Amino acid sequence: MMAKIRAFFGLAGRITRVRFWFSLVLETIALLLLGAVFYVYALSIPGAYENGGPTPFPTDPIGAPLAVLWYTAMATLLFALFKTCVKRLHDRDKSGWWLLVFAAAPNLITGAARELAMRTLIPDAVATMMLVASGVLFLWGVAEMGVLPGDGGDNRFGPSAPVSTSKFDHRR
Repeated sequence: MMAKIRAFFGLAGRITRVRFWFSLVLETIALLLLGAVFYVYALSIPGAYENGGPTPFPTDPIGAPLAVLWYTAMATLLFALFKTCVKRLHDRDKSGWWLLVFAAAPNLITGAARELAMRTLIPDAVATMMLVASGVLFLWGVAEMGVLPGDGGDNRFGPSAPVSTSKFDHRR
């Protein structure tokens, strides 16, 4: 039992492309459902958005525990998404730190390009080049994790992930 819990929450190990995409789809659907729950809650508060204020944390005896449960579910799903990406990078013989290049850097570059262009601190052409670079990094990450096959044999992150019998996941 502890081995299954450790495998579920641990960052060690490798997963195949099929398992990566399957996990990614399930985690995305779950995140969208949590987002919909939050949206419904936010709309139930009269005047919260009309006045430009944030959605308040519920204080009633039922709402507060549900909010804590919602935040716990969101954190768990985000960790599962992170874990899925790290294990897929391990299958490609890359460290999980590559997520900084594939996910964090594009977001930071995009935010910086928009902010600097909005304040007219850089020309629009430079902002466009930054946005293109951000897109290239993101697409590189998609290719690394979702398109390219994993290492066929053992690597520094462990034994080869079990190959699926699916016709979509053949190692070369």
